[in-house]
Amino acid sequence: MRYGFGIDVGGTTIKLAFLDENGTMKDKWEIPTRTEEGGKNVLPDIAASVKEYMDKENLTNEQIIGIGIGVPGPVSDAGIVNKCVNLGWGITDLHGDLSVLTGLHVKGGNDANVAAMGEFWKGGGQGAKDMVMATLGTGVGGGIVINGRVIAGFHGAGGEIGHITMDPTETEACGCGKFGCAEQYCSATGVVRMAKRYLSSHDTPSVLRDKAFYGEHGGITVSGGEPMLHPEGVISLLTACKEAGITTCMETCGEFSPIHLPALREVTDLFLWDVKDTDPIRHKAYTGVDNTRILQNLKEADRLGARTRLRCILVNG
Repeated sequence: MRYGFGIDVGGTTIKLAFLDENGTMKDKWEIPTRTEEGGKNVLPDIAASVKEYMDKENLTNEQIIGIGIGVPGPVSDAGIVNKCVNLGWGITDLHGDLSVLTGLHVKGGNDANVAAMGEFWKGGGQGAKDMVMATLGTGVGGGIVINGRVIAGFHGAGGEIGHITMDPTETEACGCGKFGCAEQYCSATGVVRMAKRYLSSHDTPSVLRDKAFYGEHGGITVSGGEPMLHPEGVISLLTACKEAGITTCMETCGEFSPIHLPALREVTDLFLWDVKDTDPIRHKAYTGVDNTRILQNLKEADRLGARTRLRCILVNG
């Protein structure tokens, strides 16, 4: 049996997975994305994490088929990234640089295209011949599969469905320079933009106008289940709100990886922290998980100076 690494490079975290040749995931972990200084640390950090894992598991290069990696930008067939704003990259030889750092074969692609391939092979697209996958975050991306092949386009941007024109009468420009792109309405930044536009032209009562809770300009609370199931999407939405001058709040049970706390601290004005019970055994009986990580995250949030309101929702047992 041979193995491989699957890597998803996001603007906040880098997710790594160790898989066998049949696509069965054996392990997964995350490391922070260090985008400072033009993102020069991103590929060395990935290589160091891969090497550390291989050393821990006593794996040799001969046992590894290679590394598959997705990045948030167009990637040519030769593995060249011309620009990747979220990572601070200019022209980057993704295949060559990471291969030199790891000694392993590397194949990279646009993150949405790579995600579409994964879904087509092992996820929701199994058994289909054609498939479209949409990714939602700060922007809108997509991956298109036709007859079992990803339509990447000549420059690797064939799946950029976020820049399909939805409203040709739009007067505000998209980040790409066009007008009325899907990304202007369906992304995290687009949701904020449309909310502000609606509020400015209507007098409908809204919690976004609740000055007593949020302040002079209203605000937004991310809630509903555990919002950190998609941490980068939550961080993107809260970042867009902060950039738009909107006060932010996150309601959470705190059951998420502490790696996200520094980024969340920067874009969240208030955490509403729900703890079902202070006793870990009773907490696990009520929720299925103990409260160890929850309380650790709460302490870390306090250390970072996050404004937190603790809500102990004691469940009768």
